[in-house]
Amino acid sequence: KEAFEKANPDVVVLILNPQGRPQVILEAAEKLPDILAPNSFGLYKDRTALISLNKFIERDKAELDPDDFYKTLLDSGKVNDDQFMIPYFYNVSLLYYNVDMFKEAGVPLPDGKWDWAAYVKASAAITKHYHDKGETEVFGTSIVKGWWVEWLAHAHQAGGQLIGDDWQNSPFDSEQAAEGLQFYHDLVHKYKVAQKPSKMGGKPFLNQKTAMKFAGHTNDWIGLRKDAGFEWDITLLPTHKSGSKGGERVSVGFGITKASKHKDLAWEFIKFFVNKENSARFCESGWIPVRKSVFKETFSKREANGKFLQSPQHKTIVLEALNQCREQSRMPEFASLAYHQAQPFIDQLMRQDIDSRKCAELIGEKVSNTMKLYNRLNPEYDYEAKKLKVKK
Repeated sequence: KEAFEKANPDVVVLILNPQGRPQVILEAAEKLPDILAPNSFGLYKDRTALISLNKFIERDKAELDPDDFYKTLLDSGKVNDDQFMIPYFYNVSLLYYNVDMFKEAGVPLPDGKWDWAAYVKASAAITKHYHDKGETEVFGTSIVKGWWVEWLAHAHQAGGQLIGDDWQNSPFDSEQAAEGLQFYHDLVHKYKVAQKPSKMGGKPFLNQKTAMKFAGHTNDWIGLRKDAGFEWDITLLPTHKSGSKGGERVSVGFGITKASKHKDLAWEFIKFFVNKENSARFCESGWIPVRKSVFKETFSKREANGKFLQSPQHKTIVLEALNQCREQSRMPEFASLAYHQAQPFIDQLMRQDIDSRKCAELIGEKVSNTMKLYNRLNPEYDYEAKKLKVKK
């Protein structure tokens, strides 16, 4: 911000936070700011407030160098063939682990090739080590409660799906989804390697109450580097035997609003923010880069001893995670469906009021019925190709 204002003395950059209802009101009143910073799974909803950036990109292709961005991330800013967002940051779900706790328990460190069984085995060994010492509040791993980022990841890994591709129904009533929910449940109630949600304290990984954290966010790196009094690292999520993608991948970027009266200037700001120099500066502040050149020249730069100056030591694994993880549905109501419609049944499952099969059935029914009220069609879905051919 300061560097852009210095380069443009007549410009003042104001940072606002109009998300949620304020953004809807501002959009209706045509009072949105010049630039929005949507995320990839909310982009379809936000696209109505944004302009296509295609003409700007084509005009300034040499300066922007779109080929330097990871294609997966650049594509996450598109709806159909229109680029509405230029990414500057992304998150991929990863498994975070406390190196010191693993070593104390005598458990081999994760190698990036774990499946669910290996994850449970290591978690059980660490849990036993600490419980035998009388530290009964310390566990091998933890679950993410009250948010879709873990239970839905397990369902996806097992082959389930919450939002149908056509946005017309939920196929969550499946054996695969139930299997994923069962694993989430069993981490607490069968294997007993994770604390019950009702007893979980705040920030158990940071407070060394758990040796692992599933689906940690990459922006946690800054806080962990500052506050963690232990050695920590990352690896890929433990996978289902099928190898299906599961963990959440989401990118964040900039787009220009239709209401902007300074579209050319807004584009100059976006180019400035995501250029190679400033992307490297952003990376040095602790974030992971969206540009290949910055990944190679800044992010992957090691000390003379072959190690990184700061944790995590396996941070380059984020590129593998890009392929292992998946974008959430772009249906505008996705977050609400996952949080408000599905989550109450997940809570019942973890209280053991219902089993995983019943939970999957109830979520599928509830989400499907709610989707019928929206009656929304996915514009990127090929309905003609999916029509069934019936022999008369």
